[in-house]
Amino acid sequence: MVLIETLIITTFIIILIFSLLNFIVSALIYYTSKRKLYLRASFFWLALIVNFLVQSAAQNGETAIIMGYGFTLIPLNLLCYASVFFVNTKYPWKRFASIGVLGAATSYFLLQYDSVSFLYKSLPLAFATAAPLLYVAHLFLIRKRGEVTSLMKCHAVILFAIVIHCFNFAFFRNNPAAQLWGWPVSYAVYQLLAAIIPAMSLDFYHRQEKERLTEIIDERTKELNDSNKFLRTAVKEKDFLFKTLVHDVSNPLSVIQGRVKIFQRNKNVEKFVTVVDSMSNRISSLISQVRAFEKAMSEDGKIEVEEIDLHACMTDIIQMFEDKLEKKNVTLDYNADDFKGISIYSEEKIFSNSIIPNIINNAIKFTHDGGCIKIRTLMESNEQYVISISDEGIGIPPETLKKIFDFDAKTSRLGTSGEKGTGFGLPIIKQLIDKSGGSIWIESVEENENSPGSTTVNLSFKSKQRDAILMPIAA
Repeated sequence: MVLIETLIITTFIIILIFSLLNFIVSALIYYTSKRKLYLRASFFWLALIVNFLVQSAAQNGETAIIMGYGFTLIPLNLLCYASVFFVNTKYPWKRFASIGVLGAATSYFLLQYDSVSFLYKSLPLAFATAAPLLYVAHLFLIRKRGEVTSLMKCHAVILFAIVIHCFNFAFFRNNPAAQLWGWPVSYAVYQLLAAIIPAMSLDFYHRQEKERLTEIIDERTKELNDSNKFLRTAVKEKDFLFKTLVHDVSNPLSVIQGRVKIFQRNKNVEKFVTVVDSMSNRISSLISQVRAFEKAMSEDGKIEVEEIDLHACMTDIIQMFEDKLEKKNVTLDYNADDFKGISIYSEEKIFSNSIIPNIINNAIKFTHDGGCIKIRTLMESNEQYVISISDEGIGIPPETLKKIFDFDAKTSRLGTSGEKGTGFGLPIIKQLIDKSGGSIWIESVEENENSPGSTTVNLSFKSKQRDAILMPIAA
């Protein structure tokens, strides 16, 4: 008998020492890391130590033993409170506090009757202590099974073992020899917890840190992708500006080249110098236009518009194409009076050096010798004017028309006299008109054996009317 008591006391002391060590380790880790999980674990080990002391002291009579065992509710609830931290779940304290109070009250009530056996007196407390353990085990193995690790599953199995041990108290504690194996079982179970909880904690914080680093990497990757996107856009804009300059300079340059040939024949120096001066000014204006556009793109992506006298602008632009029209024997159906008194809003250099010249140039390019180009204007609404430029050319195939404004699409074709193009004139115009607050759309019928082709380019701009003479847009 003395030997049994010695073994029980020795086992109890060992459990107490190891529980104290676990408490000290958890408290120190919390003190240095400030991580809440270790604080919860510290509370559990501290409550378990107090529980062991209470149960060791409550050994005289059924009432003391059962009520002493009731103190187990505190460390077991704290254990479950620490456990739910791993699956980011709020612990239902009120529910299990109510179950604990109900179990303790029921057991205490039954203790008043000597006719009731120890088993039935202690079962309410056994159920109350097992309830939170079963809740966490169910949480780990069923409700949150997609989130738990192998260590968490092992932890759930240990909780089931503690559940069985809770009911062992009701069934076997009244047996005098039960303490001989009861304390070693408690020692084994809690030592398993002492091993599994730190392992789970390290794994949990490792995964948490990994997720944090992954988020940082993803954020940096997104920033790099945004930077790359910005750089690609900047390169595309520079490429656009380069194409604009090359494309739009070609028109005045071709005029200069034509005048040089005329000069070589008739030696009309004065007229030649006048034209060259005019075209040189136009080239200079084009360069200024590109600079203005680059500035707009680098600021807010918009072009500053101004009021433009449509009659004056169109007169200057059409003079630029007199030689081309004459050389290709193309008639221009344009009544300057129709444009008098009309003002539109755009950037003047872009309008007079890029938008209209490029469209007229295309119309000449794709019109047969002896054909006709019509320029009309119509007030679409109180705030919009439409300029329509129509040709009697080869027309545009439907599949080409669908992607006519796409920089990446190959839409370049030879003109009716073999003229070459770049294929990005209209994409440039579309960009410029959009930035100016206008719009462009094209209607075209492709030429075939039975009928001629035609293309009409419509440009819409915000307008200001000053006693304008309105003319319908020619079909």
